[in-house]
Amino acid sequence: MGGTATRRDASDVAGVADQNDKAAIKQCKQLLLATGLPAEGERTWSPSCAGPAVLPANQARAAGCADVIQQIDQRLRDWVGSLLPGVTVSLDAPADTAAAAAVSVYCFDIHPSHAADGPRRLPLQVLLRYLVTTRSDSAEQAHAMLSTLLFAALQDRSWDVETRPLAAAHWSAFGVVPRPSFFLRVPLRFERGQEAARTIEGPMELVRRPLVPVSGQLLGHNGQPVANARVEVPGHAPTASTDDRGRFAFHAVPLGALQRGWVVHARGRRFVGQVDPPAEQGHPLIIHINTDEA
Repeated sequence: MGGTATRRDASDVAGVADQNDKAAIKQCKQLLLATGLPAEGERTWSPSCAGPAVLPANQARAAGCADVIQQIDQRLRDWVGSLLPGVTVSLDAPADTAAAAAVSVYCFDIHPSHAADGPRRLPLQVLLRYLVTTRSDSAEQAHAMLSTLLFAALQDRSWDVETRPLAAAHWSAFGVVPRPSFFLRVPLRFERGQEAARTIEGPMELVRRPLVPVSGQLLGHNGQPVANARVEVPGHAPTASTDDRGRFAFHAVPLGALQRGWVVHARGRRFVGQVDPPAEQGHPLIIHINTDEA
């Protein structure tokens, strides 16, 4: 890209992109349709891997899906290069390259990521999953490079790291022997316009609701307690943090809030928890979130 900004959408870029970019564009378009995003040229995306910032609405028509993915690709290449100077960095699928030392950062797939409901229209968000692998003539060097990247990624809370092993069928499709790897889940966001505030045409009616103390436990994937998370009461300011067993407590919560989805901030992400109301007053409230959701 030159120094002069050009105005284009994803369909324009597809004509000059290589085969890998075309596949990414196609997958992105399919996801746009599945998540109900606006028509071509109405997207506001953010490519930042240092936290999913949101582009202002007046830049929507100047940002295409392919442009954003290319910017994320470059950010990841720069990130690897800063940790492993002199190592070849490829965006292609894992392969036995001729390079003495190489890192593959491959855009493996795209997943939806649903933001919590709130008083304002929150951005739509999707997640790109990048498969990170290393290769070297020396197994020790390949392992050292992978550990450097893995622990650097784990220290960065602005993105998620996934260490589940890749299925053998995928390695077979790549045509390489299975090797250690991990995924980086990088967010992209779409900023939606806000609806106009409704005019109040009648007198306001204040409804008083009783306040009750609430204690409970936050559970994640397979019922495991989630520590160091922040729990929010729906529609109210108080928050509480979970301990190492996922437990939390509030001194006073509106009784009606016990039946609604509670907002949880954990592991750099935002969730709307599924609530198991207590059988009796004073019994613990159980909140479930799917921390393993891609």
